[in-house]
Amino acid sequence: FNKGIFYAIGLGVEYILITNNDVELHKKILEEGLKIIKSDTKIGYVGGKVFHSTNKKKFQYAGGRLNNQFDAPSRGEGELDRGQYEKINSVVYCLSC
Repeated sequence: FNKGIFYAIGLGVEYILITNNDVELHKKILEEGLKIIKSDTKIGYVGGKVFHSTNKKKFQYAGGRLNNQFDAPSRGEGELDRGQYEKINSVVYCLSC
């Protein structure tokens, strides 16, 4: 995994898509992701919403955040998708699945 990333960087690629082999990607993930990342030089990483494999209307993840206990729970975990995470937001971390 890391060897492939280092190899790609060595070739001079500008962008790398990191994902698991069992993920179903949205058909516009590359187009939309590149549009977002190119919109602001301060953006270094773009991630998307992740739904549970057994319930495609329930979030597994919609961005990472920190709480007052210095824990890092996944935003939206277990919530039903009601459009509450449709806007682009800054988060503390992104999963790469």
